[in-house]
Amino acid sequence: MSKAEIETVIITLDGEDIKLTPSAKVMMRISTAFGGVLNAVNACQAYNVDAMTTIIAIGAGLGDAEKEALPRRIFSTGLTELLVPIVRFLGLLVTGGRRKVAESGDS
Repeated sequence: MSKAEIETVIITLDGEDIKLTPSAKVMMRISTAFGGVLNAVNACQAYNVDAMTTIIAIGAGLGDAEKEALPRRIFSTGLTELLVPIVRFLGLLVTGGRRKVAESGDS
């Protein structure tokens, strides 16, 4: 089986595209911040703005000044627009950065 490339997730915040990139370091930082990746998913599904801010900042490698502006940008974009791509990004963290793809010949 060939090794698939790491996937990224692009979110659009207040009209600007931001790339969330999965890695082992990002997975550990998010897991530590929330007590597990599943807890991060649950926090996002509860529309926890602090959780979304933390995940975006870690996933995009943003600095403190950029992170400080995120709540305003998240509000301008809308939580419902961000939920699916953020949860998709968290899903990539638990699958080694790749979507699970059926092996050839599987139905």
